[in-house]
Parts: sequence; C-alpha cells; structure tokens
Amino acid sequence: MDNNMIGNRNLGLFNPLSILGSLSGAWPIIKSAFFGISVIGLFLAGYFSGMNQANNKIHSYINQLNTEIISLQNKNNQTNNQVVTQYVDKWHTIVQKEIVYVKQAQNNVPSQYFLSRGWLYDHDAAASFTEADSARSSDATPSQIKDNIALATIVDNYSTCYQIAAQLTSLQQWILDYNKDVDQVNAGK
Repeated sequence: MDNNMIGNRNLGLFNPLSILGSLSGAWPIIKSAFFGISVIGLFLAGYFSGMNQANNKIHSYINQLNTEIISLQNKNNQTNNQVVTQYVDKWHTIVQKEIVYVKQAQNNVPSQYFLSRGWLYDHDAAASFTEADSARSSDATPSQIKDNIALATIVDNYSTCYQIAAQLTSLQQWILDYNKDVDQVNAGK
C-alpha cells in the first residue's frame, strides 16, 4: 500500500515519482517543446548579438565621420583665416596706392586742358560697355573737367578693378585650398 494513501484518501504528501509515472506518455511532447524553446532562444540570442555588432559598427562609422568632419572644419577655418588675411593685406595695399595716386593726379600732375565733351562721352561709353555714337564722340566743346581730375577718376577706377581682382584671386585660392583639404580627408579612407 502506498505510504501517502490511507484507504482511498490522500494525505497531501507529494511524491515526485508518481508524477513521472503519469507523464510517461507526454515525454515526446515535453522534449519537442523544450527543443523548440531552445531553438528559439538560440535564434534570439544570435539575432540580438548580431544586432549589437551591427550597431557597434554603425556607431564606429559615425564617430569616424564626425572626426573627419571636425578635421575638415578645422582645416577650413585655417584656410579661411589664411586667405582672408592675404586678401585684406592685398586690399589695404591697393587702397593705399590708390590714395597716393589720386593725390598725385589731383595735386602734382599739371592741369593743362579741359577735356572735351566727346572725350568724356567716349570714356563713359567704354566704362559702361555701351555703343558709342560717333557724332557725340566728335564733340570738341570743352567740358568743366580738367585732365588731372579725369586722371584721378581713372586711377580710382583702376583701384576698384584691382580690388575686385584681388577678391577673385583670393576666392579662387580658397576654393583650391578647400578642395585640397577635402581630397586629403578623402584620401585617408
């Protein structure tokens, strides 16, 4: 007689061997369920491991790009400072020469003639790049503009042209230097 049973009554004592005996027909199902859960667990472990590795590679690549961006920004700042300094130096030189030449034209160059209205008309047409009328160009009537004052205006115009040329040269140098910096960063890849 079973120690846990008195008559037909269960005394509430647990016997693990009695459960195993009653589960003997369920073992294939339990084994299959355990195997399925194990496979799913291994799959998920591999999936999350791969996802973590991919995230680490992505973050590493982003950090590398951020480092390259900072490097390029630093080089760009250095290029900007260098090119702007050179431009400002050239501009100051041009303006200083302009002041000297304009003063010389107004004060030192002897004024001998009043320019003709035809001369002024042709000059203005050439400066504005418009068609010149030969009838107006041949007007010999003296204007109120003296030759040395016209020379000062021409010197001033030349100075403006040199200033623009210096600005364009500096811009071209900046573009070349910037492209060189970008090429250096890209060459490291």
